[in-house]
Amino acid sequence: MPRLIQEIDLLLQLNLDDMILNAGHQDALPALDAYRQQMEDYLDVLGDMIKTLGNRVQLLRQKQRQFESLSIEADHSARQFLREGQENLVRAATTRKRVMQLASEAYQEETTLQNARFLALMDAKLRLEARLTEVAQKSAAMQGTLAEGALLAAVAG
Repeated sequence: MPRLIQEIDLLLQLNLDDMILNAGHQDALPALDAYRQQMEDYLDVLGDMIKTLGNRVQLLRQKQRQFESLSIEADHSARQFLREGQENLVRAATTRKRVMQLASEAYQEETTLQNARFLALMDAKLRLEARLTEVAQKSAAMQGTLAEGALLAAVAG
């Protein structure tokens, strides 16, 4: 995933004015269209990844809460067994509590990691959408300029 974000960052760093100048007058609109299409392709991929990762983060959070709940239950059991004087059961419940706490912590760590990736993808998507709007505006302005030039040429000719 870091490579995908790097590719998107490179795409976003392109200077539109330089791209238009390098493409030349006739090829500027097709170059913008190709650039726009590339961004839309990345947006499709990001949308799918965001949905998948969002679902994974939710599942990880549910698992973390499940193991946290099991840890609390084991703690209550250990206290109850202690009141009843059942030392073997106290040790077993305490061991279970520790295992459930470790599992809960592991799920929490993974949730945090996956959530950071999710947020990075969301950020990339927002930046792509903003750039796509900029490209659409630039393209519309160029089309308007070309239409005016064609009209003036027709009137003058």
